[in-house]
Amino acid sequence: MRTLKFIFAAIIAIIIVILAVANAADVSVRLWPDLTEYTVPAAPSVTIPLFIVGLICGLFGFLLGAAREWAREGKIRSTARQAKKEAAVLKAKVDELTKDGSDDDIPALPSR
Repeated sequence: MRTLKFIFAAIIAIIIVILAVANAADVSVRLWPDLTEYTVPAAPSVTIPLFIVGLICGLFGFLLGAAREWAREGKIRSTARQAKKEAAVLKAKVDELTKDGSDDDIPALPSR
């Protein structure tokens, strides 16, 4: 299974490299459209390769998806935390009841 994951990751990396080499043309990226006719100041622009724009958009999408999943699983994490606390309390109670002592309330059963 581990080898299969490695092969899949290598294939994805090769595809990303091929797309990066194929899309190396420079593009101009602005924060907002040109609205100078409406007395809006010109947007700052930067010229970067197209594949960097794609990688940044992919990273942004990944981070949004990860944040959404983290928020969605909040109830599950809360329930797990509560169950862990309850298990610790029950374990302490079992340890207390099973500790060796001579003051048992129930006499030991004779072995047969």
